Amino acid sequence: MQLVPQNPLGALNPAHTVGTALARPLRLHRTATKQGAPDRVAALVEAVGLPADVVRRHPHELSGGQRQRASLARALAAEPDLLLCDEITSALDPETTDAIMDLLTRLRAEKGLTLVLVTHELNLLTAYADTIHHIEDGQVRLMCPPGELREVSSLE
Repeated sequence: MQLVPQNPLGALNPAHTVGTALARPLRLHRTATKQGAPDRVAALVEAVGLPADVVRRHPHELSGGQRQRASLARALAAEPDLLLCDEITSALDPETTDAIMDLLTRLRAEKGLTLVLVTHELNLLTAYADTIHHIEDGQVRLMCPPGELREVSSLE
């Protein structure tokens, strides 16, 4: 399981390049050898739709959408079965939000990932979720398919 946090600028070390940030989990989780790490980093960058030269840049040099993609690539470096995506679109404009959600949908299908999307954005839930769990006071208060969400007025 890996976390894709809400604030990638705060989660990515400002002193390190994106390439360094992606290589670290490869070493920690032993998903690439030291010799194979540069190729694996390049593959991760490509998988999330970032340009190859992003590996030499620092987080503050990236747009919000690029930082979120870099954060997603870092999570994928550990080869997880499940991604916990915590409000990953909250600071993004609608076009970038759609691009990130389409990317997650593609990665989910290609890699067989389970995605847990934590969000307050009901439109994302109805467009992208298979099952919705409404949690209140630490307890699941509702579990339903997205089509039934519109019928629940207490969530809107």
